[in-house]
Amino acid sequence: MLCYQRHTENAIRDGFVSTDHFEYPAAQFRGRNWRIRFGPQSDGNPVASARFGNRVIRSKEVFILTKSEPVARRVASRVVEAMTLLNGSSVLIPDLSDALDLQPDRAHKVKRLHVGYWSMDGFPLACRIVARLSHSLRHQYALAKFKLSSEYASFAWIDLDPSHSETIPRWHRAEDHVRLATAIVLAYSVLEELGLEVRASAKNPSSINGQWNPVVRKELEDRLERAGIDHSDPVVWNVRGGKSQLEAERPQYLYTKTKRTPWTRWSIRDRLVEIVDAIGHASFLRSKVSSHRLKPSWVRMLSAYDVANVQHLARRLFLGTLGYWPPYKILKKRYQPKST
Repeated sequence: MLCYQRHTENAIRDGFVSTDHFEYPAAQFRGRNWRIRFGPQSDGNPVASARFGNRVIRSKEVFILTKSEPVARRVASRVVEAMTLLNGSSVLIPDLSDALDLQPDRAHKVKRLHVGYWSMDGFPLACRIVARLSHSLRHQYALAKFKLSSEYASFAWIDLDPSHSETIPRWHRAEDHVRLATAIVLAYSVLEELGLEVRASAKNPSSINGQWNPVVRKELEDRLERAGIDHSDPVVWNVRGGKSQLEAERPQYLYTKTKRTPWTRWSIRDRLVEIVDAIGHASFLRSKVSSHRLKPSWVRMLSAYDVANVQHLARRLFLGTLGYWPPYKILKKRYQPKST
């Protein structure tokens, strides 16, 4: 819900409600011609509250302060994109339409974009991300690409967790194959916007004699280090079900340094993969399978886990370049988990 007040600077109520605002250090969120503040909900009755010990802490609403309604709409849209990035999925992210006219609300002397509230953890960090990206079109494009990738295909964490959900089967429709492929292309393009993709050519290929080209690998590691990414910290690469033709075609050198996850067993073949190798896997899925002319025998083997792997890698690298990995590291010390 966007609400509108007449001041030198318009206070736009967007309906974003934060129940965890108290867990983050106080900060000013400023961008080009706008700023964000957190304040009490003007409706009187908060839609949500949080309990910390014996305290009940009221939620706060996100206000966008700007002279321009179009600017406020763009900022609200980017907050939604940042929440998608933090969640790694758009499954729980509502659609914030820019097509609706502002509606008057005489009771509060404001105007609204839409009726209702969206209450969720993470708004303070999402607003920080939007402020950080406000002066970088490259990062704004990367954020938009992640959101669009999630809109094409996105899977909730619980659906990917083998302890809660069965293995997601592959799809048979051509439309679904194209949807998964497009999601992978967009997610890998996030890496390109960040400058963290594999850079190889015919003269300088990514592999030599079935192994990483050491020059290409070292150059990628150097870029990761300059971006503030600890490439020694592995990522989880989901591998489920029997071995498919697509998996058999992947470069074997990308598997040489993998390790079993604690939950790897039977048809759950998840691995811990070095970040450089994960980028290599993502590059294969993008360049050989998902883009250009599609090879039916390969693209039909794409799964939900292939998409989630590339999206979660993009999320990990994006947040890492911003200094927000893991996301909870910015929480006040007393709210941080004792272990990861």
